[in-house]
Order: sequence, then C-alpha cells, then structure tokens
Amino acid sequence: MFGSTVAYGFYIRHVDGLKLRDVEVSYLNEDARPAFVMDDVRGLDSHNVKGQVAKDVKEIEYVK
Repeated sequence: MFGSTVAYGFYIRHVDGLKLRDVEVSYLNEDARPAFVMDDVRGLDSHNVKGQVAKDVKEIEYVK
C-alpha cells in the first residue's frame, strides 16, 4: 500500500505528545532499515520499546 518505507516497523511523523508502551518489532529476514523512525516528533514518552536490528543499524532514528 505504501511501498518501501524508511523503517521496517514504525515511521512516525509530525506528532506532539506520543506514548509508546510495551512495543516490540522484529523481522523474518534481516533488514538494513531501523525499527523506528521519528520524524518531527516532540514529547516522546517510551517505555519497554524494542526493535530487532542488524549490525551497524540504529534501533531508533530521529529526523529533524
């Protein structure tokens, strides 16, 4: 539906005041993208958030 995205898990943008609790993402085949990309996200409150990542790949990438 969206084609290829910048994150294999969550790509979140233009959000103010986001809470993530007990979120875990993983892949079946190794992926070179981060698990989470936060683009223009302010007020992020996260607890127990995990993403499987390949070597030298960030788990969470922040943009802006």
